[in-house]
Amino acid sequence: MDTIQTIVDEAMKLDETLISVDAEGNTTLKLTCPVICDGQPVSELKFRRVTAGDLKAVDTAKTEQVKAQMMLSRVTGMSVPAIDMMDAYDFNQANRVIGNFLLKRRPTGG
Repeated sequence: MDTIQTIVDEAMKLDETLISVDAEGNTTLKLTCPVICDGQPVSELKFRRVTAGDLKAVDTAKTEQVKAQMMLSRVTGMSVPAIDMMDAYDFNQANRVIGNFLLKRRPTGG
């Protein structure tokens, strides 16, 4: 039987089967539950790297939840109302992708 810590540990992991990285280092996350954004279904999110400007812009948010939504919107181009409609699992995975940008240094290729 799983302990609470095991469940929490599993929830904190990035599901790498949903992630792809192209030759330029751009990251794509396949959503388990597509969402409607600007009237169009979205089944994957494409992420750009997080910049210092992104960190500064979201620093004004009053809660961590709003900060996470603002950052996700900035790095994917998805609107905050569409992010509000995301499945919680997909939202969690998207924030894990962003966290990996902050934790890992990717090669620049040159």
